[in-house]
Amino acid sequence: MKKIFKVLGLFLIVILLMLILIPFLYQKEIKQKIEKAASEQINGKVTFGDVSVSLLKKFPRASVSIQDFQLISYATNDSSELFKTDQLDLAFDFWNLFTLDKGIEIKSLQLNNPKINIYINPSGKANFDISKSNQTETSTSTPLKLQLSDYKIISADITYKDDSSAILLLIKNMNHNGNGNFDENIVDLNTKTTIDSLSMASGGIKYLNKVKVNSILDVTIDQSKNLYTLKQNNISLNALTLQLIGTTQLFDDGKINMDLKFNSPSNSFKDLFSLIPNAYTKDYNNVKANGNFKLLGSINGDFLSGKLYPSWDFNIDVNNAFLQYPDMPAALEDVNLHIESKNTGPKTTNQSLLINPLHFAVNKKSIDGNLSILQLETDPHISGKLKGDIL
Repeated sequence: MKKIFKVLGLFLIVILLMLILIPFLYQKEIKQKIEKAASEQINGKVTFGDVSVSLLKKFPRASVSIQDFQLISYATNDSSELFKTDQLDLAFDFWNLFTLDKGIEIKSLQLNNPKINIYINPSGKANFDISKSNQTETSTSTPLKLQLSDYKIISADITYKDDSSAILLLIKNMNHNGNGNFDENIVDLNTKTTIDSLSMASGGIKYLNKVKVNSILDVTIDQSKNLYTLKQNNISLNALTLQLIGTTQLFDDGKINMDLKFNSPSNSFKDLFSLIPNAYTKDYNNVKANGNFKLLGSINGDFLSGKLYPSWDFNIDVNNAFLQYPDMPAALEDVNLHIESKNTGPKTTNQSLLINPLHFAVNKKSIDGNLSILQLETDPHISGKLKGDIL
């Protein structure tokens, strides 16, 4: 019996030594694979610090940790930093260590504190369009292949600036994770996302300002068609909850086809009001409010930055609403509002905005008005009125 335990002990020691030593044997080769992938596949410059390999961190998978990874894009005339992260963690099957000549199939990915800067110049050229055009389909091997089953993004900051469409999107401290079997053509992807601050502006108008986001989103992906079908989902913007259904399809030329509908399952005016800039305060739960609203919208058609725009139809109705902050003597009362925004694609020349009615009272003093803007972008036809006593 002692001899059996001795043999088992020696066997475990050998296994442990293999788990510790094998990564060091392949560490240099894996680093070379990463450098090769960058030089062959990317129109840009990749730099990174230390690379470490482990068989214990993600056991039974092998894992690679890359420090201070940075990607500079050469896609636009001025070189710009597209991506950097404090640490990039990759995981792949253990047996892949012995077939590195055929490339590395990445099964899991994690980004720690990434900074992502997406830029589209006035002519529509994007800094993320970094795939080298001289790659041939006859290439016998690819140094790195994404075959993800799960991924995680921790504390990301993202900037999206589109000068061709005058769109600016700022995301601060995003945490996101997803899982699905990307080995199959049809992937059921389950995701969770939180964002501390989301801001969005278009044409100089700020639509969202430092909004908190929570999202649970399930998507079916047809990888052969780049088709994304939204399934069960729950998205909250501050206190407002949204549901989104439909499909999105991506094309090689950068075009995005959308067929989406959204609504708000809640109908509390207080939830809608939370999206007003600076309205969502720490004590927002203590705000007194009543009244209801209805939010419906649809987006249908193609989007190609600076060239094609989808049709859309957004409607917001507020009826007999009231709201008052703690320790504030004045209240917002008798709110009745209808807002309608429409566009008929594929251009934005037929974009319109209608607000009618607009009615509310502060300290029992009423404000009434309406607004109509046709051909909003090209040749605006504006009519409206505002009547009330604000003193």
